[in-house]
Amino acid sequence: MNQQDGNSEDTGPSGERTVRELSPDEFLSERLIRLLELMANRQSEILRLASFMDDRETEVDNAARRAREQIQDRLGSSINDDGVDELVEVFESFNTPDPTSDLSNEEREEAFIKALIDMESKLPDGHMSTYLDSVIRALRTPPSSHFLRSSLLVSLVGELEMVVNQIARAAVERQPNTLKGGDRQLTWAEISQFESIDEIRDSFVDKIIDEIFRGSLSDWMDFFAKKFKLPRILRAETFEALEVVQRRHCIVHNAGLVSAAYLSKLEKFDVTKAIDDPLVVDTKYLQNAADTLFSIAFSLVWSIGTKLCASEDVKHDFFSHLADRTYHLLQDRRYDLLKQLGKDAPIDKLKDTTSLIFKVNVWLSYKYSNDFDVVREEVVKFDTSARSRDFQLAKAALLDDVEDAKMIADSMLRDGVLSRAHYVTWPLLSKVREFDRLEQSDGDLDGTAADAIVDTVGADTPVAEVPREDTENEHP
Repeated sequence: MNQQDGNSEDTGPSGERTVRELSPDEFLSERLIRLLELMANRQSEILRLASFMDDRETEVDNAARRAREQIQDRLGSSINDDGVDELVEVFESFNTPDPTSDLSNEEREEAFIKALIDMESKLPDGHMSTYLDSVIRALRTPPSSHFLRSSLLVSLVGELEMVVNQIARAAVERQPNTLKGGDRQLTWAEISQFESIDEIRDSFVDKIIDEIFRGSLSDWMDFFAKKFKLPRILRAETFEALEVVQRRHCIVHNAGLVSAAYLSKLEKFDVTKAIDDPLVVDTKYLQNAADTLFSIAFSLVWSIGTKLCASEDVKHDFFSHLADRTYHLLQDRRYDLLKQLGKDAPIDKLKDTTSLIFKVNVWLSYKYSNDFDVVREEVVKFDTSARSRDFQLAKAALLDDVEDAKMIADSMLRDGVLSRAHYVTWPLLSKVREFDRLEQSDGDLDGTAADAIVDTVGADTPVAEVPREDTENEHP
């Protein structure tokens, strides 16, 4: 499928490839799914960079290394590495005194001055001032990791803004009459600059949406609620969501310090910070922020797809893609995010197989994060007696009833209901596969064929094949 021209390739009855134009519903569905995929992939890269920084924080924020670089730039000669390390240690010892020391402040100052004098004798003539200035600057410079994480937060919020902006454009194109009733007027001079009605319309939409997105997160959500009669995205009204956006504004406009606007926008919450307090961004905060922002985008995509896709076939495929997205989130170990989606999304309104994929992946997020007791009772009560073997297999595997799960899986494999590719890649069946390997080993059976399949099937193998069913889903 070519998203740009809205075409799709089909195979004709004699095997030839034909190109057909996507229906408006199909085009909207594709755009929404691609936007969500884009946001997920970019968030993964941002979180990967944060993790990368965690692993190298000591190296990146090494004051002695930073001082050496400055000395090298200024002197261009060989550097006394031991001298730099010793000078940094002298300053750090003075700035963070040993609490068990009996020295008075005056004695500490005398020791500090003596240490600096001793250092001067160890350096080449005329170099002490450069070494001293470089070390002081290096110690006073905020850690680089702080700048990077703050920048990553700005990027996370920017990704949400980009995705929500594009969702708005896609929704308006699908339902243009939502912008009727405005008071915007064009002069003849403005109209004469365009070559077609389509260009006028596109310019009109651009200006309206640009104006909306100069506002707050609440303004963005109000646009969708009012223009498309969507239910409110409750996640966007939480402290976590609003605070992330306000923290971004403080980083960009107020040197990362609490501003009066920050306190004003969050006044309905119990905020204990004061003006000019630093707003620290660590990796855990970034992870939580990414989860909150993705939840908002996911809820909005869900709501728009539900409201504007008229075709039940397209709508079913749309929700199947959203369910499959939860599988990719499992692969990325975004368990807290999946828990959020499980609380926010009306999973029970989905039809059986799509609902199963969604529910099982949410339950798995609790299981993989050692929090399965929260949903254990829900899984135990999940009645599969009148359901297909897919549901029976999922329940048995979730409850670690591996023997029953293995028997069900074997029968499904024999009947062709469960593909071997799904069996060897579905995360839900990891313990079942391990039980299978042990059973084969104990029975001295040859597991070479199964191992070969495991080696050749990629991680992107679909979770399940979802039959076409009617869906009617509203998102809170």
